[in-house]
Amino acid sequence: MSKKDAYVKMIKAQLDEWSAEIDVLQARAQKAEADFQLEYQEQIDQARSLRESLQQRLSELQEAGEQAWREFKSNVESARDELQSALNKAKENIQ
Repeated sequence: MSKKDAYVKMIKAQLDEWSAEIDVLQARAQKAEADFQLEYQEQIDQARSLRESLQQRLSELQEAGEQAWREFKSNVESARDELQSALNKAKENIQ
């Protein structure tokens, strides 16, 4: 397995974990008081949007040649960091 393939596999595993976390946050938000549901839903929608962006960047990385994938890797890592930050914020707020 190449470094690129291993990296893609790792990011896909993280995406699966984050998708599950988003689902848990969605369930918690639905149980929250009505006053907070809209705020929580906005945070969840942002996390979903960032997850989709990361998935798109990962697809681009997969299509990149073996030499060019390192250029795409920084885009994937940036999207990954944004998503992780958004999930951390949402987890702090949605309890």
